[in-house]
Amino acid sequence: MTVKVGDTMTFTVAEAIDFSSVKAQSKANGVSPTTSLVKILADSVLELGLNKKLSSDKRSMRSFAKNVDIGMAVEVAGQLRVAVVRDAASKTVTEIAADVENFKNKGAKLAPEDQDLDSVCYVLTSLGKTAPSLAFATLPRGLTGILAIGREQDKRSNFAFTMCHATLTGSEGARLMGDVAARSVR
Repeated sequence: MTVKVGDTMTFTVAEAIDFSSVKAQSKANGVSPTTSLVKILADSVLELGLNKKLSSDKRSMRSFAKNVDIGMAVEVAGQLRVAVVRDAASKTVTEIAADVENFKNKGAKLAPEDQDLDSVCYVLTSLGKTAPSLAFATLPRGLTGILAIGREQDKRSNFAFTMCHATLTGSEGARLMGDVAARSVR
């Protein structure tokens, strides 16, 4: 990824989360922790009214008030791709899990529409059990935020949220991180 003139500055907020709660929620619903986190992130974004991003010319804000599409960073044939869970806030975790399974089954044949980020403001990334304890993800151009999930250690996991400072204020970013953290331990 290259930095270009006009790219926005980012800021990162982080929290150490009781990941055993996320795993318990996931197990109770018969889904993966990543699936639960897609739902948690989508619900937080919707409730806080932060589903927005800069227009491509960076002169105005685009708002996606009701449909929260969440990107998921996935590795496909040795390459990084972002698959999109459409309208994740209105779906159940079971429906999101079906979308994720569909992405896995497609593998290298992931369709362009599955990767279209036009209506995506936020992405979730995790390397699972092989993740470092803390990761600061690079914000893909044109998006509002990317939430990186660190490896679980002693029942806790570090969540680091890198966000576009031209789109969100620091207090909006902190509120979003706080809401994701609170939902993760319910």
